[in-house]
Amino acid sequence: MESLHFQTDECGRLAELAARSGWEMHCIQIEPGEFRGVCDIALLPGLRICLGNFSPALRIHAKVPDGWRALAMADGGACFRGRTLGNGALCYIVPGDPAFWQTPADHAADTVMIEAAILDQAIQELSGDSLAKCLPHTAVLGISPEYLAPLRRLLRAIVSEATTATVEGENSCRVLAGSLIRTLAVLLTMPEVGSRPPAHSSPEACHVAAALALMEKHPGRAWSLRELCQHADVCPRTLQTSFLRQTGVGPNRFVRELRLNRVRSRLRGARRGSESVKQIAIEHGFNHLGHFSRDYVTLFGELPSQTLCNE
Repeated sequence: MESLHFQTDECGRLAELAARSGWEMHCIQIEPGEFRGVCDIALLPGLRICLGNFSPALRIHAKVPDGWRALAMADGGACFRGRTLGNGALCYIVPGDPAFWQTPADHAADTVMIEAAILDQAIQELSGDSLAKCLPHTAVLGISPEYLAPLRRLLRAIVSEATTATVEGENSCRVLAGSLIRTLAVLLTMPEVGSRPPAHSSPEACHVAAALALMEKHPGRAWSLRELCQHADVCPRTLQTSFLRQTGVGPNRFVRELRLNRVRSRLRGARRGSESVKQIAIEHGFNHLGHFSRDYVTLFGELPSQTLCNE
């Protein structure tokens, strides 16, 4: 059992935090303002719990590791794979299905990752069905807020107990973890959840994920739409539509904001006098420094030279 408290003023560090919980995650700041991120994490056998609050607005893409399942509860107003969420939404994510969020400012998110075998056993004991039959793919589940509120309280209780380095604290965590697993099994097999149309893997999400994989492999390169389409094996119109429906923006804007965030991370981490704004911008594919500075100010509310000097 392990607990972590994490605070950061650097959006790019959220990927490092997510890795501690087992996620592969990338976060992009998409509106001006000083970034603030606070997370509390509990790592238990077969369970990973993360309680987070982030500001300003973010665009997130993530993957769940093999052998695990993730369930995320977000504040109303967030978007998941192009769908605006209410306070009664529970996002269920399986490995191999990319997940895309867009979150508003001051966004609170509670996430639990659980080993698939543990959740499958709990569901079979409760209903006789298998996890694969109940929930084969990533989906947004409509569950009443009155059921989700106790679940969120349970997550907070586990994280709180995980910070207690005592035998009593560990025993309490195990008891609470057992309650959490049973609660998840009940929520996922509720009649109103089971009666919804079956979820399917999304080709659009796969198109976007293929394009993003190319960007991650060569983070300093400015990719054209034609190159992204070739890699994803789709036509420009299909890729445009897939990006819009999954992330809320087209591929050109997504790529531009991704690269601007990477420049910002480099500027904040650069030692004073060791690197210039021009050098870092060119390394990330920005060859027209006037356009780069304009876009940077629009997104972050300050000049890139101010970011470098502030550090």
